[in-house]
Amino acid sequence: MAKLSRWPLFLAFVVFLFVGHILPPEQIPPAVAQANDKVLHLINFLILALLAYRTFSFSSRTFFSLHAEVKAAGFSLFYGALLEWIQTGIPGRQGDVADWLADAVGIFIASVIFRISKLPHKD
Repeated sequence: MAKLSRWPLFLAFVVFLFVGHILPPEQIPPAVAQANDKVLHLINFLILALLAYRTFSFSSRTFFSLHAEVKAAGFSLFYGALLEWIQTGIPGRQGDVADWLADAVGIFIASVIFRISKLPHKD
């Protein structure tokens, strides 16, 4: 049962990010609108990459579990670029390469966390 719960959380976060990226500016909560946009991107995509890695690495399907770290990072980078591109068609929003670079920094940090978690532990 625990394996099944990984996919819904991951997919819910994917949808959460999608909704957050397509909202018109006037519908964004003031606390979020006033926060540092690049920091929000970094944190959101750090979380996305960690969730993707966790979901993919524990998948019973070899397609996902084999090289889960690379696939999680690749998916996250692609999704970030896709969301930025989608924003170019939303009035009041714009795609921004700097936002995507902030996404990439969050994904890179997640990758470092993956590697540290794989290091052998000395008892």
